[in-house]
Amino acid sequence: MSGWRTVSLGDFADSVDYGVTASASQQPSGPKFLRITDIQNGEVNWETVPWCECDARSAANSRLKPGDIVFARTGATTGKSFLIRECPDDAVFASYLIRVRVGNSIEPCYLSHFFSSPDYWAQITQSARGVAQPGVNASTLKTLKIPLPPLPEQKRIAAILDKADSIRRKRQEAVRLTEELLRSVFLEMFGDPVENAKNWPLMPMGLAIRAIETGWSANSEDRLRLNGEWAVLKISSVTSGRFLSGECKVVAEGLIDRELLTPKRGDLLFSRANTRELVAATCLVEQDEPKLFLPDKLWKIIPDEKITCTEYLRYLLAHPGFREKLTKQATGTSGSMLNISQAKVRGIEMPVPPIRLQKEFATFVWRNYSIRNNLETAFQSGDTLFNSLLQRAFKGEL
Repeated sequence: MSGWRTVSLGDFADSVDYGVTASASQQPSGPKFLRITDIQNGEVNWETVPWCECDARSAANSRLKPGDIVFARTGATTGKSFLIRECPDDAVFASYLIRVRVGNSIEPCYLSHFFSSPDYWAQITQSARGVAQPGVNASTLKTLKIPLPPLPEQKRIAAILDKADSIRRKRQEAVRLTEELLRSVFLEMFGDPVENAKNWPLMPMGLAIRAIETGWSANSEDRLRLNGEWAVLKISSVTSGRFLSGECKVVAEGLIDRELLTPKRGDLLFSRANTRELVAATCLVEQDEPKLFLPDKLWKIIPDEKITCTEYLRYLLAHPGFREKLTKQATGTSGSMLNISQAKVRGIEMPVPPIRLQKEFATFVWRNYSIRNNLETAFQSGDTLFNSLLQRAFKGEL
């Protein structure tokens, strides 16, 4: 490591400690209360962070300041860290987070990037072996071995990694904005479909579609799919609003004894069963997938092309207000899995703009998808560059 010394985090950290035990409140009283769920994609929107009531001593001991690094102790994000670059003067952190605070001889950005490196994760994985409920605690963090170059070199490495990280985040944000643009264009062209302020004709959806086809749920294996293998889609292939071909389970070819419903470019898929938040999710298929097929919980909705098109239906069904109308029709005794029937979908009234206008929107959708795919390729390139720099940075190779 170019002569760098290696030290334990506990040897140079000013403090490694837990947060305050309190309940979040939406009432503006007490300090802001940072929780794991408030950290999304490496960012915190402090305006949406709740408040909490806690005694003055607890608040003082758990108060955050720029340069602090917080870690998730348990759950799906165990071991992930977040650098506090800015925060309100009166902000504390929850007890299921751990705060690391260092002095002026350490560059917090350098340390934060180390906590994303393969070396860090290798140490965390090693410490969790043999533990039934793996987690991170203060003692574990204090034993971490950190490569520590001189402070000017820490700052130089942090600046390089910050720049690379900024590039990939901007590209990721550009990808997100393409979907937001489509929703905005839909509203601009057609208006709110629930209010129907543009007074488009209304008709039951059953008159605007030719058919609803359903798939088959075969016995399957939840394992890595090899080239050429058949697989049945999971409902998670639809729920994000993007068609995710990798969300599937492998099916042995010998079990297939019927004609299958395979996704093709332009198909509109609909999830008839899921939680209340995810039932009635839709997506458009962006390329033919001849070795995948739909299960019985996913439908293919086929429009009457003289009346409507899949692109318009996709963004109509995804509109929050219109989707709420649909989800209210879902039935089931359990809040964890609800179901909506074809009769309910066919019976709901939908606005029907001129097909010419719908086709203009469809052209815009596919043009946007092409741009988004290019942006995703650029993001993946930036992500690969960042990860390469991250691996080299703490070996003294930058």
